[in-house]
This record gives sequence, C-alpha cells and structure tokens, in this order.
Amino acid sequence: MPNALPMRPFSPAVIARQVAGGEGRLRVSLGCEASRIGDAQAFARLLTLLLAAGPVKLTARTGQPLVAEVQTDIDAPPEIAALGGTAERKGTVLRLILPFAEPMADEVPHEALPPDLRLRGRRFLVADDSATNRLILTEMLTGAGAQVDAADSGRSAVTMALEREYDLLLLDIAMPGMEGGEALEAIRASGCRTPALAVTANAMAHQIEEYLAGGFDGHLAKPLRHEDLILRVRGLLG
Repeated sequence: MPNALPMRPFSPAVIARQVAGGEGRLRVSLGCEASRIGDAQAFARLLTLLLAAGPVKLTARTGQPLVAEVQTDIDAPPEIAALGGTAERKGTVLRLILPFAEPMADEVPHEALPPDLRLRGRRFLVADDSATNRLILTEMLTGAGAQVDAADSGRSAVTMALEREYDLLLLDIAMPGMEGGEALEAIRASGCRTPALAVTANAMAHQIEEYLAGGFDGHLAKPLRHEDLILRVRGLLG
C-alpha cells in the first residue's frame, strides 16, 4: 500500500486566491495569510466546488480551525471528510470547519518556501526602537531577496518614508516619542499611500481592528516568525 502524501505547510489565502482568480467571489480574513499544515491540493479542490456554488468567505484565527462559508442549498462536498472537517448549516449558509494545524516556527525553513514567496527587487522600511527586532526583520527580509532600510524611531520612519519610495512599511506600534500609529498618520497626511504593516505583540481582535481603522493594511504579531512574515508581506504586495 503506498504511503500517504506528507502534509505540508501552505497559506490558505494564497491557495484561495489562486483558485478564485478574479475578484468578487472570495473574501479572505487576515488570519488566512498564516500557514496551516494539510493537503493543499484537496483544499483547492474543495474551494473549487464551493466557488462554483457561490461567493466564499474564508476566516481563520490563531489556535482556531479554518472556516469556509458559502450561501447555497447544496450539501457539503465529500472532500470535507477527506480533510478531516465537519459541516453545519445555518439557514442558507453552509459552514465548513477545517481543522488544519498550525506549523511550529522551525517546521518551515526559509529554504523550503516556494520561489514565488521571494521578494527580490522590493524595498521595505522597518521601524522599531529595538535593535534586536530591527536586525531580525532585516535578516528575514533580505534573506528573501528584499532591500531593507531601518529606522530606530517613529520620527525617523516618517522622514525616511517621505524621502524615498518603498514597497512596504513595517512599523512597530510601541515606539517611544512617536508610536507606529502616529508615524503612519503623519505619513498618510503627506499623501503617501504605501502599504503598511503594524508590527506588535498586541494581537486581540479589537486591537487589530483599531490598527486597520487607523490606516494600516495588515498586522504582524510578535514574536516574529519568518514564514508568517513572508506570507503576510506577499499577501499585501500581491
């Protein structure tokens, strides 16, 4: 009897966008950018069936299963059982719960990342008052092929962001003098619309909503994980 295929880390958001193609059929929460372990091909087949039935909403939170919802009168596809998931119906909404595990940080070495996750030619601005965090972020991003400039304060970040063009800003929230949110407000006030990630240990749902409402395009939780960083960055840059 042949051995089962190994379960590998994959980003549900990346797979979902590949399957959906055009916009308008898919809504993906920020938590779906982080990787899960499972059968990516079976997940793609399931999404294909769901998208044929209607627009799909995909959500995930740390420590929780992946959830796919579609408004349809069809029964749950048999692929859900193959993925170890369950289905429930709430009125006209079919809700599928997929218990994909979250990989440990050391389960996805940099060398194992797919080539399309490389960031060659991109330039980023990293702002953090911690020299250690600046070094970690810089090494992670340059290792993926990006060019990185680093600022040690919010005020420096504002100056640098307005002096040259960047593909992405990664701003620590809790910087003394000028916090990341204040720095981004000043940057946005100048007319700069460069995508920005809030880098912080604050990961409660209401805190993330505040960052998004304040102009950030996404959130990156501390402690930093290489694979989460690269996937989140690629998710913003497309």
